[in-house]
Amino acid sequence: MQTDFDLKAFAPWPEGGHLVGGAVRDALLGQQTADLDWLVAQPERAASLAARLLDGAHFALDEQRGYWRVVTGGHIRDYLALRGTLEDDLKRRDFTVNTLALSASGEIIDVCGGLADLQAGVLRMT
Repeated sequence: MQTDFDLKAFAPWPEGGHLVGGAVRDALLGQQTADLDWLVAQPERAASLAARLLDGAHFALDEQRGYWRVVTGGHIRDYLALRGTLEDDLKRRDFTVNTLALSASGEIIDVCGGLADLQAGVLRMT
């Protein structure tokens, strides 16, 4: 399992944001993904800034819940409002391998044993 991936591949990193879910899982497996999910404090602001930096378009998927999307040449970046603490938000996800998060410093946050399940090839609900 790869743990030394290039963090620049996910740039621009939203302020205080964490990359979560399938993108982290795929990066650990050495696979590329065109779909990035970010947990952020201010999703509309993060999406607007990313769209400007990447020359893309941004729009609300669900303004009430704080879900915004940026589309740039075949890549999709979703910005989701952080609900409570990072750990609490991750625990609400479907499978343990999708509860993994990555910080801008390269730290992998694993609150549900997703790394062990990924290494073992196990798909387990949270």
